[in-house]
Amino acid sequence: MVKKSSASFLAAPLLFGGLGLAVVLALPTQPVLAQSPAGQTVLTQEPVYQDDITLELKTEDWLTSKSVRLFIHITAAFNEKDSQSIRTQVENRLRQIAPEADWKITSFTRKPGAAGLEQWNISAETRVQDKALDGLRNKIRESNKPGFEITLRHMTYSPTEEEEQALYATLRKKIYDMAKAELATLNALFKDRKYRVSRIDFSPSALQYGRRDMALQEAAPKAYAISRDSGPSDMAVSRKIQLHATVILSANHLPTR
Repeated sequence: MVKKSSASFLAAPLLFGGLGLAVVLALPTQPVLAQSPAGQTVLTQEPVYQDDITLELKTEDWLTSKSVRLFIHITAAFNEKDSQSIRTQVENRLRQIAPEADWKITSFTRKPGAAGLEQWNISAETRVQDKALDGLRNKIRESNKPGFEITLRHMTYSPTEEEEQALYATLRKKIYDMAKAELATLNALFKDRKYRVSRIDFSPSALQYGRRDMALQEAAPKAYAISRDSGPSDMAVSRKIQLHATVILSANHLPTR
């Protein structure tokens, strides 16, 4: 009479403090025996073990921005019949402030003003190179006149989306290289195993918190005084970006006899 056996597995984690890794070995429990019908041959499948090694990897680099986002507010009071002229003035004044910039109008409101005049409130923003800040305050002052006022509401040194994504791509490659090196080391030390990368999870904190801080800085535009009026400018602003990843290296193997 042939006995049929099946095996269940108990994961026993081994933690190595300070190494940033955890090893989980799959251990069999006592097999459950079942009697087969008389005269029949039952084939049993040998249990397969899986070892998991979990790595906590981290890398960092500096994200440097050489461009600046400018937020401008314009208030204009004029006779309604001069509307077309005011539109032209707004465009010309913005070009005078930053000739090479691609200005975007982000808000526009109009309402009746004092003495029967019409009042426009316009918000505009653009991104310029740091050198465009030289003499910016003087340019804004020269653009102002009675009934037409420009205010620099806010400015922020923030990277473009393309710059940010390029850095994260570089950081991810570093994580992949680190995981590849760990994998090669394991397979060299444990030749009876064939470890593979079974999972990589990137921590959302590095992506979300950086963008949250940037959003908080830009949430409330405020008046901003620029003290540098002339002279060369090369003020690249940097911030450190960290990327965390949980990497699982796995190997399947038959029980040792």
